[in-house]
Amino acid sequence: PTIEDANKIALIDPNAVINIIRDFKVVEKRQVELPKKVKKFVKCINPKCITNVEEVETSFDLAIKDGEIKLKCKYCEKTTSQRNIQIIG
Repeated sequence: PTIEDANKIALIDPNAVINIIRDFKVVEKRQVELPKKVKKFVKCINPKCITNVEEVETSFDLAIKDGEIKLKCKYCEKTTSQRNIQIIG
């Protein structure tokens, strides 16, 4: 999988493991890692954010607070919790 695909999986389940298969055999298992920044594929929950009004690539800083993933928008600074994350494109 691409780094972006692995990041999407990590946002949904930070404990996920990706199996690498070659010739019908599992040759490697990789634990996904949460990225420090998330770009492009998560929608900001603020309808007035520039990323929802203009063609601007989304960008978030990732943090874990009280055991939950939080994404803070680079542009409007609105924080999205893990249960409200909307993956786009």
